[in-house]
Amino acid sequence: MLNPRKRNLKIFAGHSNSKLAKEISDKLGVPIGDCSVKTFSDGEFALSNRDNVYGQNVFIIQSISRSIDEDGTVRSVNDNLMELLMMGKSAKCSGASKVTAVIPYFGYARQDRKVDPRDCITAQLVANLIEHSGFDAALLMDLHAQQIQGFFGRIMVHGITGRYIIYDYFRDKLKGMAIGDVVVASPDAGSFKNSDKLAEELGVPIVSISKRRKTANQSEVAAISGDPKGKICLIRDDMIDTAGTLCNAAKALKNAGAKEIYVAATHGVLSGRAIEKLQAAPITEIALMETIAIPPEMRINKMRFLPTADILAENIIKIHMGYDLNAPLP
Repeated sequence: MLNPRKRNLKIFAGHSNSKLAKEISDKLGVPIGDCSVKTFSDGEFALSNRDNVYGQNVFIIQSISRSIDEDGTVRSVNDNLMELLMMGKSAKCSGASKVTAVIPYFGYARQDRKVDPRDCITAQLVANLIEHSGFDAALLMDLHAQQIQGFFGRIMVHGITGRYIIYDYFRDKLKGMAIGDVVVASPDAGSFKNSDKLAEELGVPIVSISKRRKTANQSEVAAISGDPKGKICLIRDDMIDTAGTLCNAAKALKNAGAKEIYVAATHGVLSGRAIEKLQAAPITEIALMETIAIPPEMRINKMRFLPTADILAENIIKIHMGYDLNAPLP
């Protein structure tokens, strides 16, 4: 007899994170549907969906991020966004009863407000595109700003967090250490709230770093509040992009006498010279969740990857069955 939790459940995956999608599929015991997107010579996409989704509850797994296929094909953020929109539209037009976008990393999230009067609030634009592409709901992990959920005015948004996975990673690192030897370091003002929650969870002090921004992707440390001398420093952030802020913070902490520095983040965007900077930075270990696929050539020895499929698979089942996402799975 078919497990009632899997009845009418369909899983599809775009190209952005095939490994994570396969792990989610294995956890659920539901195969990934047969849907492919080909590229014409002029760059346009053509979608071919061979699976019947009529009356099915469809979940489409796709991060809005840059990715590299196993054959070396580079897919831009916009390629993967368009692929997501096409897959959602195809499923809805094929009679799916409900279509949910499972977006481990929501690209364009940092463009969530106007800095200049003529700026485009691109996070809102992406939310609108998803809403108008046939999706009935979205499952999002660790948004850069939680208020982005408000940009979705027509569909249900399920926001989940990977912070407890990161907390467990840090707890494992603390085994055998005296609490007095550890501090949480906030690399900038924007990270203070998350860092403060981590410090409270672990029962350790917090050190904060203030930065002075030169340009959009360049900053420098202005001051350190607190004493990291002789301490194990733990840094938690929602994402690592160019790694400039993080590496500057690590150097400042090391210059101030920090013993070791451990970093954990949900999203490893890793653009520009991020890998080069991280390799040279005085960081002992960098833990990343698997919301964005990191190709082998970008992985360095100090990187560790935290399991991400379990939490996504669990929440897919909860949404499918109509359970409360904040309650344990029955």
